Amino acid sequence: MNSPLMCFWKDKNRRFVGASQSFLRYYGLSAVDELIGKTDEDMHWHIENGPFHDDEVEVLTQGKSIIGARGTCIVGGKLHHILANKMPVYEDGKIVGLLGFFVDLEQQLADEKNYTKGRLEDPITGLNNLRGLAENMNHYLEEFWHHGRKFCVMGFYIKEYEQFRRTFGDTAGNAYLKAIGQVLQDVFDHMAILAYVIDGQFYVIMQYENPADMQQIQQEAVRHIESIHHVGEWRCTCTAKTTLSYVNKENAGVFRYEQMMYQFMQELGKADGEMEPEADKRLTGPESE
Repeated sequence: MNSPLMCFWKDKNRRFVGASQSFLRYYGLSAVDELIGKTDEDMHWHIENGPFHDDEVEVLTQGKSIIGARGTCIVGGKLHHILANKMPVYEDGKIVGLLGFFVDLEQQLADEKNYTKGRLEDPITGLNNLRGLAENMNHYLEEFWHHGRKFCVMGFYIKEYEQFRRTFGDTAGNAYLKAIGQVLQDVFDHMAILAYVIDGQFYVIMQYENPADMQQIQQEAVRHIESIHHVGEWRCTCTAKTTLSYVNKENAGVFRYEQMMYQFMQELGKADGEMEPEADKRLTGPESE
């Protein structure tokens, strides 16, 4: 309950059996019941599931201890780099599960005052900025190229933001953006990378299996955004114009990465700031298996 160590333990099938309070707090879980019986894949914490899965299989089948394995996880809509440690748990001479803990490298570096998070973080919302969005997209592309894990890019343009900021000032405008960012964090939890770019434009990168699921969760996000009617002391209206782009084999080739990012930047830099449904086709083309 009180240990600062972010530790967890799993059964023979890699399903969570328990975790420390620090672990639950790190992932924003209110109770261990939200975790028990699920795997990492069920929780959608990792862009790259393969290394975590393979390490745990070695622990459970060979009794191998994994020390200081580098990896990444999604926390609060941002990618964090971690060092993971896992070891077998024995009962009557047989492996019955594993015990693990990890260290967040970003937190460790911040504690040592050697880490400047502003390079990738938007100072108003706390989400990724444009640079963070581009760097994280590269992680998703590499996982797609090497393991075929599909992902999509969602766009949310809040068209009332500029008028609201001009009317009530920068302080109110910042509170408005924070409210939108918090809604996206609540909806997407630790399953996606979130970013605020400019002029009321937010983006989400998320892996998927069924395209219909992505349409559903995007619609849920829109409903939550449009339910915001007060920001601090100010009354407001929030409506979201959206795009949904699926990355596929035809548009995510290694040699097309630079072209795709250039097109993406062009969409962000539109003079009128509008996001149009056609943009998703220009950016990534139709969804394809």
